Amino acid sequence: MNLTAIFIPAIVFFTIYKIIEVLTHRKERIIIADKLEQMSNLNDSILPDRLNQFFSERKKYTSLRAGSVLLGMGLGFLVGFIIQYCCFGLDYNYVHGQLVSVIYMGSILIFGGAALLGSFVIERTMDKNNN
Repeated sequence: MNLTAIFIPAIVFFTIYKIIEVLTHRKERIIIADKLEQMSNLNDSILPDRLNQFFSERKKYTSLRAGSVLLGMGLGFLVGFIIQYCCFGLDYNYVHGQLVSVIYMGSILIFGGAALLGSFVIERTMDKNNN
């Protein structure tokens, strides 16, 4: 079966469709940009103060979050390796390789999420102690 006869017209029609779509949505983008410009002129005095407050609060515990996520991911790798070694040993085939990748990713995500939850609890207790 010759797939070239199917793909070439599909690509041509898709390209034409996207070009027409870009040209028709140009007016909408210009209208939205004008509205955003009008809104930014109104909120110039309020917006920087709120942004500074938001980012100063967010930067306060960045190292705690990053450290806890990396610690959780490392623990996930270790647990994944232990599970893989206990179940399959060091020699495994393709099917076992697929299962091992699921084990690794699952353990990394579980322990990384648990680390983020732990850092959230630590942040809350530190905020309560500071206030």
